[in-house]
Amino acid sequence: MKIYEFVLLFIILLVGLVSANNKISLDVNLEKEMLVPVLEDDMIEFYLGDARHIINIEKVMLRSMDLDVFLFVDGEQKTSYVSVKENRTIKIDIDKDGEGDLFLGYGGHYGNKTLLFVYNPNSEGSLTEITGGVIKKTNNINIGEENNNKPYYIVGILLLIVLLISTLIYINIKKKRGY
Repeated sequence: MKIYEFVLLFIILLVGLVSANNKISLDVNLEKEMLVPVLEDDMIEFYLGDARHIINIEKVMLRSMDLDVFLFVDGEQKTSYVSVKENRTIKIDIDKDGEGDLFLGYGGHYGNKTLLFVYNPNSEGSLTEITGGVIKKTNNINIGEENNNKPYYIVGILLLIVLLISTLIYINIKKKRGY
């Protein structure tokens, strides 16, 4: 394998890492009501009723979101494609007893992210101690401020790519001149 092919493969892998989706692990038993900041293609993993479930944020629009809901991921998986809209919630009935075990809704926007409203009516938990970032108060809703360093990673990786390409050009010019 030539060095050019190796470097090209390395660059493709780096670009894939930059555009990788976020996986958000969510404990739906912490509080009854939560707002989860998400972007398109983010994946939320949670456990409810002794089973693992996943919500994929398919598409974010101005006042709604399209979601792919994968229930019972490790067993007999059931998939639903739903849209959550402003002032409406979607009921998820995991045990098929007619009562909602989890409700999802559109929670508006916060910075460059969209908020997914998650309501667990059976949750008895409540956060008594803040161990993560600072809590901000916005429209009477507590939202955890997250550490968003992704733009710095993107800039760093782009600088690395430019450096690698510059090195390849320098090596190529040096070979053509016979040094």
